[in-house]
Formats: sequence, structure tokens, C-alpha cells
Amino acid sequence: MKQTWSWHRVSLLAGLLLAISVFSRAEQLPVRNYTAADGLPRDAVTRIEQDSRGFMWIIAGDGISRFDGYKFTNYTTDDGLPDRRVNDLLETRSGVYWIATEAGLCRFNPMGAPRLSRKDKDAATIHNDESGSTNEPMFVVYNPVEKPLAFNALLEDETGAIWCATSEGLYRLDISANGDAQFNLIDLRTPTGSEGEKTATAIMKDRKGFLWIGTGRGVLYRLASDGRVERYAREHGLPQLQPTDNRGAIQGLLEDRDGVVWVGMRGMGLSKLVAEPDTSRPIVAQVYGPKDGLPSEWINSLYQTRDGKLWVGTSKGLSLYTPSAEQSAPSFRVYQEQNGLCDDDVWDITEDRDDNLWVASRCGAIRVARNGFTGYGVADGLANHFINSIFENRDGELFVTNIKGKAGFSSYTGRGINKFDGARFTTGLPNLPSNLTYHGWGWAQMILQDHLGEWWVPGFGLYRFPKVERIEELAQARPQLMKITGDDSIRTEVFRLYEDSRGDVWIATTGLHVSLLRWERATGIVHDHTAETGVPSGTDFTFFSEDRAGNLWIGAAEGGGLLRYRDGKFKRFTTTEGMPPGWIIYLYVDRAGRLWIASQLGGLNRIDDPTADVLRVVKYTTLDGLSSNNIRSVTEDEWGRIYAGTGSGVDRLDLETGNVKHYTSADGLPRGVIEVAYRDRHGALWFGSLSGLARFIPEQKESRSQPSVYITGLRVEGIARRISELGETNLPQLDLASEQNEVSVNFVGLGASVGEELRYQYLLEGATNDWSAPTTERTISFANLSPGTYRFAVRAVNADGHASQTPATFSFNIRLPLWQQWWFLGLVALALTLMAYSLYRYRVSRLLAVANMRTRIATDLHDDIGANLTKIAILSEVVRQQIGDDEAQAGSPLASIANISRDSVAAMSDIVWAINPERDNLLDLVRRMRQHAEEIFTSRDIELDFNAPDAEQNLKLGVDVRRDLFLVFKESINNAARHSRCTRAEIDLRIEGASLALEIRDNGIGFDTSTESEGQGLMSMRRRAQALRGTLEITSRAGSGTMVKLKIPYVH
Repeated sequence: MKQTWSWHRVSLLAGLLLAISVFSRAEQLPVRNYTAADGLPRDAVTRIEQDSRGFMWIIAGDGISRFDGYKFTNYTTDDGLPDRRVNDLLETRSGVYWIATEAGLCRFNPMGAPRLSRKDKDAATIHNDESGSTNEPMFVVYNPVEKPLAFNALLEDETGAIWCATSEGLYRLDISANGDAQFNLIDLRTPTGSEGEKTATAIMKDRKGFLWIGTGRGVLYRLASDGRVERYAREHGLPQLQPTDNRGAIQGLLEDRDGVVWVGMRGMGLSKLVAEPDTSRPIVAQVYGPKDGLPSEWINSLYQTRDGKLWVGTSKGLSLYTPSAEQSAPSFRVYQEQNGLCDDDVWDITEDRDDNLWVASRCGAIRVARNGFTGYGVADGLANHFINSIFENRDGELFVTNIKGKAGFSSYTGRGINKFDGARFTTGLPNLPSNLTYHGWGWAQMILQDHLGEWWVPGFGLYRFPKVERIEELAQARPQLMKITGDDSIRTEVFRLYEDSRGDVWIATTGLHVSLLRWERATGIVHDHTAETGVPSGTDFTFFSEDRAGNLWIGAAEGGGLLRYRDGKFKRFTTTEGMPPGWIIYLYVDRAGRLWIASQLGGLNRIDDPTADVLRVVKYTTLDGLSSNNIRSVTEDEWGRIYAGTGSGVDRLDLETGNVKHYTSADGLPRGVIEVAYRDRHGALWFGSLSGLARFIPEQKESRSQPSVYITGLRVEGIARRISELGETNLPQLDLASEQNEVSVNFVGLGASVGEELRYQYLLEGATNDWSAPTTERTISFANLSPGTYRFAVRAVNADGHASQTPATFSFNIRLPLWQQWWFLGLVALALTLMAYSLYRYRVSRLLAVANMRTRIATDLHDDIGANLTKIAILSEVVRQQIGDDEAQAGSPLASIANISRDSVAAMSDIVWAINPERDNLLDLVRRMRQHAEEIFTSRDIELDFNAPDAEQNLKLGVDVRRDLFLVFKESINNAARHSRCTRAEIDLRIEGASLALEIRDNGIGFDTSTESEGQGLMSMRRRAQALRGTLEITSRAGSGTMVKLKIPYVH
């Protein structure tokens, strides 16, 4: 009995030591914790699921929440949930969401109406017209019996049936084609007196078609497809039940990819079942508990990720199953609060489609980034979190240095040197003089282990330590104070240390003695190169790097530029040669031999050929996607991607695509400025700041899905249209009135990686055919849209430049206003046509009336007045002839009466011709003009040359044009015949465009237009030309004849 007791004590002690060894690793997980402060209804999260769209569904005590990467949308009893206590969520293959609650099963209807009491829904103003919404509530509740049942877990099988684990056993739910729900209670043949076994707590279907059901009393059932039921309990090897009610419940059932079934129980540990269970023999192959590395026997959840890892959620931490061939080795790796979890009690585990792990806990939903940055701190052996430099020695050992001292060594204020063994750090504290209280402010290149293994440690002065086997031995080693600046070396503040390929050590000092020194290993002599560099006095030297040709590059503070040391000579490059302004903070030579320059003000700069006499500099700034132009550190991964440390994280530059990805503390990076970056010989990247240290294992090609995008809101003239709660990729076409020309669209993209912010591009076909520039805004408004048909499309773009495969779209048509409708325009056109026709008819009738009146007047003048005047002329002539002696009587009143009568008859003939509407054409005008000219000139033996348009060029002329043109013509002819004494006259009437041009020329004596006063005839001609909106030009000179030019428009 005594030996047995001792053996138990030894076993217990061994298990305890094993657990302590597991827990001792405290690397920090790249976590992001979501709580009520981020929008959850409560901090306590019990379950997490991701749906097919990419939304994360989080059950947090007061209902269920949906996370789109930006915000949480919470659904509670105010929205129609039957109970605030939600246990499970299932999305079927057909896209239907079922929610298990403590008061029944409900179906989520994303197009349903929430209750009006929900504050964050403007339900009262949502338009239902043409939205496709129904009058159903948002949550439709189903219960198999009159009394509400507690639904604990849900499962869909290959036939589409829903299996429900409830407080009253197992139910099968079948949905008919018309949507009716039919519950069927499955008889598990529970033994008499085992009523507690009715509560089904977990269900799982294996690859062989068996349905496994776990109960609240630790009993396991297996249901075959033919209805056979197998019951497994204590007699089959399942762990012994505890007397308390809350222990023994089966919370997790999982079949891994190897076909092994795992059973997780509260207070009973994790059971691994045999391959072929049978009721005639034990089915448990092994039970795992604290002795195997599990932190607790209280198992809450089981999950296997896509990479095959088995995760176990316990009441004391998140555990990763790591089977080992050695019996003494732990089988689980444990992550707890010291690793970054906000709480040790893990209630659920799941994985999103980007392989990030999600953990439900009492303090919120925890997202653990896949391949994120793993943090290291004091618990991992570091002296403290003030990281100063990272480097490897020639043996490949990785070292991290700190400023100040190790936690617990408050009396030590120097620099700690931490050596990494692959899991933890071991700290060495150099044995510096006790009165040395200041060790400088330099970083990155401050502590050096040369190729011989000797250590160079700065402070006020430079101390050289011998090679030690173990880093801890530096605490006892005796250093040598190097004389680098004469007798006052102890007062020299060292700023940078670097060993070149020749073994020489370069030393940059600051403070009172700013200098560039080189300790020559062959002679032990220190050479001062400060003056040779040509940099302004007092300018600090900031960084060293050596290229593949053996050239040493040295950065300098502001104004100093960049130095190249080659063949014993320095060459300085400044902003004139393309160097960035401000401090050159960091230098890095990549595997391709390119020199990278991190600057304080000029971003990241690249020199492809550092050996060239004239350097060609390629610049990368915020215009190229960097988060800052203040670059603090640089390194690369094995695929040539460049990582630049900034004040807000790390930017990864892909040189092949030009894409920039930003990493922040959300990915696991330490907070603060990333002052140091280093890639070790294994390909891991290390980053340090004054807040901590992180390691990152990059992948050549990250397996990321393309982002998806959904329209989540639509407003027309400020009034919301009903949109599915889950967003939509395509909406029914909208038909909008002409005044509804303001449209606002909300959208969201899913698929952003941790720390990444998606950008969006949109277009509105009908207004533009080009995608917009990428933006982070998720709302776009269009105002004052013209009537027409439009198609809106939006797509999400990730940091790699990949856009959504299918944009979210919808089309809408803005109707023409009433006054632009075809029928309205037709009516207007018809009305205008009728009005124009009426006006035309009226005008024609008026013109006909005027023409008739002119005809009557002309007829009356010709027939009455003309005839009477003719009679007077004839009678007067008869009387004069009867009297006789014509010459004597020539000046008598009878002769005057005869002459006046004949002139009046001629004038009356002109008036009758002018007002006769039948003569309103050019041809009649030409005939009249020709007749008059021939009568005048022929009687005086004047030769006449008359040119006029022929009959084919006949024009319609208004009465005023015809009359005034003829009168001007007549006056000109009369003047030429009476006064010019001409022997020849030329008349030219022609059509010039829309004008008539008349020229009358004679070869008479002419007159001086500058001295000859105009008579009444010339003045009348000018008035008539002006009335016709024409021009009259009279050209004459004494002895040279006269020319009259008249040009008038013929349309009046």
C-alpha cells in the first residue's frame, strides 16, 4: 500500500511537471479581441460560426450577432427571437438559417420585417414596393410540442433533413415543398429510470452514415441509417460520471479526417474512440486529461482546421493536439492568457475561410490570425520588451538585445543580450562597470559579436568581451575598454557598431565627439575618417551596410546624405544625386544585390546597381501605397518581397505587382515604431519596437479567397428600400419617377485579411463607363440624375489588387417627366401642328383677302379711273385739234390737261402693276423694267444692254420689294436719259445668294458727287433702299459716266 501511494505521488508530480513545461512557453498569439465595446451585446461569447457569404455569426448571451468585418448587427428578442439564450446556428446548403434557442427553433428570414421597437432599424420608413419583401417576421418560430423546447445543437444531413438535439431528445425536421415543417421524435430507447439521458447536447454524423448523439449525462448513442440504435455508457469505457449535475455532459463530438471519433465531456476529459465501435466491448481507446498535457478535464468544444490540426477548447485554455511517439512528451500544446487570450475558458472554436482561428470566451470573440506575427515577451525569457537590435552570428545563433535590464534585475541598467534557442530566450547581462549608468541612445547596430565570437558592447566608451560558451557567462567575463578616441575613450558615446567583410570594426560616435572611426583588425589601430567623408561637422553617422562588391555604405543624419567607401576613398551622395531628404535611418542589401535606403522624410528608396558611378534611385512613397514616408527599418523574405517598418506597423511591398500590404498590431505586431527588422537564415522575419518582439513566417503565396461584395442599403430620395439583412448581389430593377433622381447605395465587402481594409470601386452605367478610383468609403450617393436607364455596380479590391469576381449590381430607370413623355410630346406636337395650321390658314386667308382686295383695286383703278383719265386725255386732244394751230396752242390749258392726263395714265399703270398680286414675281418685274428702259432709251437713240435672270430663276417677290425696286430703277433710268447725255446704258440684274443686285451704268457726262447737291429723286432712292434693308451706292465723276449699285434681300 505504501509503494502504491508513492507511485501515485510520483505520477502526480510527473504530470504536474509536464503541465508546467507545457505552460511555460508564453509566445504571444496574433489575436484581436471583440467585445461589447466593439458592438457585441455582451462580452460573453458561447458560439461562433461563419456562413457561406463570409459573415461571422457570434452568439453572445443576448441573442445573436452578425459581423461583416466592420461592425456588428445584433438580433435579439426585440427582433423576434423567441429567447435571448441562443445555443446554435445552422446554415443549410440551400441558404436557410436555423437558430436553436432555449425556447424553440426559429428560421431567420433576412427579408422579413423586424419589430418596430428595434432602434437601429428605420422600419417605419422602408418602402416595400417592388422590394421582394414579404409580410413575414424576421424570425419564424417552430416547436414540435406545445411546450417550448430547448434546442441545443443542429445538423443537416445529405438528404436535407435537419437533426435537432433538444431537451426532450432527438428530433428530425423535414421541410415539405410548400414550406411546411414536420418534426419527428426519434426513439433512442432510453432505459427506464434514465430520464436524464433525454437531453441531447451534441450531434455528429460520421462518414459511414452513423449519427452520433451525446447527452447531458455522458451517454453516447449511435443511430444507423436503418433505424438501429446503439447505446454506449460507463460499461463501454466512457469516463465515470460525477454525481453533480453539471459534469459529464458531452459537449463535443468530432470525426477527424482519419475517421477517428473524439468525444469531449465536461469534467471527464477527451475520449478517443476505437475505429470499429461495438456494444459488446469498450469503445474508448484513450482518455486524455491533465496528465497528457490538457490544462483541464472540462472540455467545451472540439474543432479540426483545414490543415488537419485538432483543437480542444477547455475551461483552462485553448489546446492543440500534438501527438508524440514518446510517452513522456505532452500530447497538447496549450495557449492561455499569458499567450494573448483574454480568458482561459474557451467555449467554442471555429475557422474562417481565410484560415483564421476564432475562439469564443467569456471576454469576447477572439480572432487568432493565420500565419500572423508571434509575439515574445518576458515570459519567453526576454530581459524586457524594449527591443534594441536583432542579429545572427556566423554560427546562425539569433540574438536580440534590450535597452535597460532584465525584469527582476532592477540594479542593472545596461543592455541585455538574449539568445534564442528556437522556443525561448536566455539572457546574458554583460559585466560592465557598476558606475556606468548611461549606455547611449543608438539602436539596430549597437551590440556586435564579431566573427571570432568576441562581444563589443557600447556605453560611455566601448567594451570588448572575450568569446563565451554560454551567453550567461558575460555576467562574469572581464571586458577590455577600447581606446578609440585617446585618453577620454570612457567619455565617448558610441552610436553604431559594424564589422565589415575584412574583419575591421566601424564605430560611429555621437554626443561631444561625433566621428566615424575604423578599428583595423590587422594592426589594432583606430583610424578617424570623419574629415574624409565631407559631411557637415556634427552630423551623425546612422547605419552601415556592405554590398556584394565589398563597398561599404554609410548613412548619415540630415544633410549628410549617403556615403560609399570603396578602395579606401569616400564618395558622398546627397539630394542633388537623388538621395532622400532628412535622416537616412536604415540600409539593407537584398539578395539581388540592390541597396535599399530607409529615410526619415523621403520614403523607401532603391539603388539597383550600387557599384555604378552615377546612382539611379527608385523611390517608393505614400503615393505608391506605403503607409508613411518615415521608414524606420527594412528586410525581405525569401521571395524578394520587401518589408518596411514604420510608425504604424510594417508595409510589405511586392516588387512584381507593386501591391503594398499593411500589417499592424492587429496582426500581432508589437505596438509603436518598428525600429529593427531582420530575416534569419531559416526565412523567419523578426521585428522589434520599444513595445516588444514579433516573429513572422511568410508564405510564398497566401491562399486567399477573392473578396465578395454585397449591397446592404438603398435609399431613394432619402427613403430606405427593403434590402435583405444579409445584403444582396443583385436587386430587382427599380422604376422611379422623374422627381426621384437622388439615389444612395450602401455596400460591404467580405474577405479582408487581418489588419487589411478593403477598397471599393463602383461605376454607374448610363452616366460613366469607367470604374471609379479605389476608395474605402462604403456609401455612394448620386444626385440630380437625368431621366434614363442606369446600372450600378460595385466591387471590392483587396491589398493584393484582386477584385470581386462578381460585382454587386442593380438597375433602375428614372422616368421622363410628364412634359417629356412621348404621349405628352405627341399631344403638344399635335396641338402646335393644329395651331400652326390654323395660323397658316388664317394667314393664307388674309393673304388671299389682301390679294383679292389688291386685284379689285387694280381692276377698279384700271377700269374706272384709268378709263376716265384716258377719256380726258382724248377729249382734250380732240378739242385742241378742233381749235387748230397746235404750236400756238401748245402751252394752252388744253395741252396741259392732255399731258397731265397721259402722265396720270402712265402712273396709274405703274400703280396697277405694283398692287396686282399676279405680278408678285421676278419675271414680271424684269419684263416691266425692260419695257420701261426700252421706251425711255430707244426714243433718245441710246444703246441699251439689259441683262436679267431667265425664267428658270423666277422668284416670288413681295409687293414692297417689287414696287420700291422698280421705282429706284425707274428713277435711275429717267436720270440717265434726261441728264447724262449718254449714248450707251447697261443694266445688270442678278441673284446673289438671298439678295438681288441691280447695277445701272451709263457713259454720260457724269457729275461730281462731292459738290453736286442731291435732288429729291436721289434722296427718294436712298430712302427706298434703306426701307428694303439694302445698300445703295452711286459712283460718278465729271466726264466719266455714272454707276448706280443697289443690293437688297429679296425675302420679306
